[in-house]
Amino acid sequence: MGSLVLFIYLFVVYLLPCTLWVRLIAAVPAVALLLLTWLGPPEKRLGSAGKAVVVTGCDTGIGNALARYLDKLGYRVFAGCLYADGEGATELRGQCSDRLHVLQMDVTDAHQVSSAAAQVHKIVRDNSESLWGVVNNAAVNGLGELEWISLDQFKWVTEVNLWGSIRVIQAFLPLIRRSKGRVVNMSSISGRMSFPCNSPYCLTKYAVEAMSDSLRHEMYKWDVKVVLVEPANFAGATNFFKKENIEKILRGVWSKMSDSLKEEYGTEYFDYVLQSMCSWSGQGSSDLQPVLTAVEDALTVQQPRERYVAAPFAVQYILHMLFALPTSWVDMGFTFMCGRSSLPQAKKEPESHPEAPSTTTSSSASPLTPDENDNIINVNGSAANGNLGQ
Repeated sequence: MGSLVLFIYLFVVYLLPCTLWVRLIAAVPAVALLLLTWLGPPEKRLGSAGKAVVVTGCDTGIGNALARYLDKLGYRVFAGCLYADGEGATELRGQCSDRLHVLQMDVTDAHQVSSAAAQVHKIVRDNSESLWGVVNNAAVNGLGELEWISLDQFKWVTEVNLWGSIRVIQAFLPLIRRSKGRVVNMSSISGRMSFPCNSPYCLTKYAVEAMSDSLRHEMYKWDVKVVLVEPANFAGATNFFKKENIEKILRGVWSKMSDSLKEEYGTEYFDYVLQSMCSWSGQGSSDLQPVLTAVEDALTVQQPRERYVAAPFAVQYILHMLFALPTSWVDMGFTFMCGRSSLPQAKKEPESHPEAPSTTTSSSASPLTPDENDNIINVNGSAANGNLGQ
């Protein structure tokens, strides 16, 4: 936050109606403080010896990479997987040290979560260690506009991303309190700024942010640190966000919409949404190091920040500026980027008096189960029959 204030100060100095020399002189203190911030003494860190960390959603993506990374740092890692015998879990067992343990853990299943907590308690006790951290990483996503997506699909995303995180925290918090350790909740920049065609994911990440803030206040008395990690666009680090997969998901959503709603939006608008989402996925970074480093800082820095924006340095500053802008400005930016070509068919046609629309405006599918994944996807790579991770 201090760096952001200094950046704004420099921007204001640049706009001042004065000579170049006055601007340069006024900017010197800010530049000096920025250099002290970046080049100052390193933050004091805590070691990993005798400490264990639980990570959820380790089948693929960020969770899988994070389990490997923490194993290399020397932690005893408990990798929660939706499929304990799946490909991702098998690779973790074969490629990591004997300190890594794979846990069968569907975060929507209370029995599996409590069973995993019992296993962790036994192993850390038998090895005279402590549970130092819990990283809530498991999450799923839903694609499409709010009007297109059924309420049951919204509920499923919430069940994994929010209730699943709370379920895991409640199960492991007694051990974390004893060690005065860390709770690390994987949020997203979508928990600070909402994006179109992503409302199920955004609303759950806003909720995770609020829950984490409340928990942080509650844990002060226990000397437990609660930290949020907010990754930017890392779609390039996964295999799922390929054009053919996004197209399959969105066409599945479209096929379940009522005929009247499809007629109002039109296929041209649908094609625009599909093209935009494919373009967004292509812009995502393939390097997860900023995310891994942010989680490492959350676990090891003696006095960690409340929030870590996981993104390249330049992207962090752009995001901080966007977070600080008035909502109306950001909305205008989205409108400008979308343009007239993105209007639904009904908005392009002359006003008329159509027949009353069908009361069914979105999917009427039955409640989702972990085996139904038409438009529920893992945010990091796989069709999410559950909660493979971010």
